[in-house]
Amino acid sequence: MGIGIEDTEQNCLVCGQLCKNRRSLGNHIVRSHKDIKDQKNYVLKYFLSENIPLCKCGCGKEVSWHNRIYRFNDYISGHNESGFIGFRHTPEQIEKRNNSIRQTYKNNKQILSAKIGDAVSKALNSSEHNQNLRSSIKKSWQGASKRKADLTRRNLEMLEAGLIGPHAPFKAEWILNPFTGEEEFMHSSWETSFLRSCISKGYYVTKKHGITIPYTHPDGSIKTYVPDFFSPVDRTLYEVKGRSDSVDDAKWEAAQLFCQRQGWCFVVMSEPEGP
Repeated sequence: MGIGIEDTEQNCLVCGQLCKNRRSLGNHIVRSHKDIKDQKNYVLKYFLSENIPLCKCGCGKEVSWHNRIYRFNDYISGHNESGFIGFRHTPEQIEKRNNSIRQTYKNNKQILSAKIGDAVSKALNSSEHNQNLRSSIKKSWQGASKRKADLTRRNLEMLEAGLIGPHAPFKAEWILNPFTGEEEFMHSSWETSFLRSCISKGYYVTKKHGITIPYTHPDGSIKTYVPDFFSPVDRTLYEVKGRSDSVDDAKWEAAQLFCQRQGWCFVVMSEPEGP
């Protein structure tokens, strides 16, 4: 497992505030230390002397940051035996966990749907708090020209390789999700690739989550955003998209606001690979 923030009670290395776990520390960093911006920069500054770790296979390339567990991967995807660095479980453990999640949703579908609906409503009650969060999120995206350039380059490479675009092997289609036991509609080849990647890793995700998030469109109107996937394993919403525009930014800002209020995570996957 790569270098990152441990999931234990710990003091913030900037101000000393005691945080009960890594998610609590991550939220504290985003709210209170805007100069650091996020958990990745916190780890780089206080654990790695601003140096991004290199892949342990010896290729000399920088590894990526894992948004869900707040740490750098040990390897670039595909450079180690499993192709993925994260939680490791036996097939029996994965099946037992997935069966438990399926049964919970089956037995409590109405209750869980009501709770999610109430959570969305409560998340938008405080206009002052919402405005503060919007300001911090907008600030974190300022000066992100390098990131956007990297995403554009990556998308062009995938388009040329036929992984996305008109020649991609997967289009919009219905796919059987073994976690829910139901067919779920994939709107793009990226969504198909993401779901199949999660299936191969035993990481429970679904598109049938019923979560809708109101957001303010750039034209001033109020619209509704439905994130691509939800994982009840660690309460994470996923958007699978390799580009962004002003409408996407407005959607993602609202989603981050909602997740921060609930103690959840919102992750934009800039590549169609599972977390």
